[in-house]
Amino acid sequence: MKSINTIESSLFYSSILLGIVIWFFFFFVTPIEVKNELSSFTTCFIILNYIALVFGFALPLFPLGVFEKSEWIKTNKLRVLETLITIVLISFLFRYFDLFHNRNLSLWNSIKLNNDNAANHFSIVFNLLSAFRVIYFIPLIYYYRGKIKKKRLLVLCFFLFLLPLIEGYLRGSRRIIFESLGFLFLILILSKKINFTSLKTYVISLPIVIIFIGFSFFVVQSRTDFDSSNEFYKKIITSEYNDFVPPNRTALRCFEESDNPFLKKALFTEIHVGQYIVHGVYEMDYMVSNHDNHTYGMFNFYLLIKFFNKLGITNIDLDNLKNPTGRNTYITFFGGLYNDFGWFSLIGMFCLGWLQKQLFTLRKRSYLVEPLIVVFLFSNIFLLIFNFFRANLLLAIGVYLLFLINLKIFLKLRSTQSE
Repeated sequence: MKSINTIESSLFYSSILLGIVIWFFFFFVTPIEVKNELSSFTTCFIILNYIALVFGFALPLFPLGVFEKSEWIKTNKLRVLETLITIVLISFLFRYFDLFHNRNLSLWNSIKLNNDNAANHFSIVFNLLSAFRVIYFIPLIYYYRGKIKKKRLLVLCFFLFLLPLIEGYLRGSRRIIFESLGFLFLILILSKKINFTSLKTYVISLPIVIIFIGFSFFVVQSRTDFDSSNEFYKKIITSEYNDFVPPNRTALRCFEESDNPFLKKALFTEIHVGQYIVHGVYEMDYMVSNHDNHTYGMFNFYLLIKFFNKLGITNIDLDNLKNPTGRNTYITFFGGLYNDFGWFSLIGMFCLGWLQKQLFTLRKRSYLVEPLIVVFLFSNIFLLIFNFFRANLLLAIGVYLLFLINLKIFLKLRSTQSE
């Protein structure tokens, strides 16, 4: 099996480095203070897991030689893209019919009411029918990787990125919107459609960033019941995020003394976004110091356990699969690893690095591998910030593999009939 080239290796290493740089950037520019320094235990755990991930990728061990002899799926790229776009669109149609009609979500409801309605009217059937919506980003990968030149399909691929934003607005989920925008930028960068030396790139990106930050402020404000802006700010700066990384004295003094509402909103948004990105590491440190039992994979496979509970296959208390400290905060990907496996996570991270190496090796053989590479690169960037695997990434990988299996079966049956 051929080894990967330097450019492909740099994508892996750059994704990890970028994530670290993002975390430290917000740590230094956000006007916050750290109440408790990270323990040496947590610091070593994070560093050693990063090293295990890199070693798994770098060491030439156990190549997937079986793929040398396997017959890859030979497809008509245009038809596969059109089919996938259709499936994803139908999936979103089922999703929003379920949300608006069955669960009574509304653009005019409060975020709290929408989330309560969404949780209390769960439908297994509609969740299965709408499962393919989680791979909304893959058609754009197919379009660029397959070098397809039909503008109509390109417009549809971009349109798919707008559809998750509706649910993000309905449920006040910054994660959904952040994930959608993050995948879009990553795919455009990997497809060399973004030129960082061009002014046009920044002119387009700046409004998007401003809109996301504004939405973040809207979400936070919508989750409080205070009409007075001063009460609102007081409530937020004493929320859970502030237990470990509160605003520093200079920022608090600005809140207290400034009469400029725009300045207050700008400063608040800067602090809140910075806390949103930085706090997970300190939440993890607190979780580790108060940790009793490991959940052996169930924490990261929360969505699968939740689904099995609905089917009656399992009867696991989902409250035991939340942040083990009982706090409604993120604990990063590494926190999820520790909660599940403790120090055995080093083996898992080594295997994760090895798997990514194999995918890069297979990349030139089929464009169908590209979506899996994008998913892992996306996850690498945010290891210190979010646990996207616990959210939708594991589901997206599973749904995509299901799509490939069905594609393989369909093509096999068609070739058999033609004979």
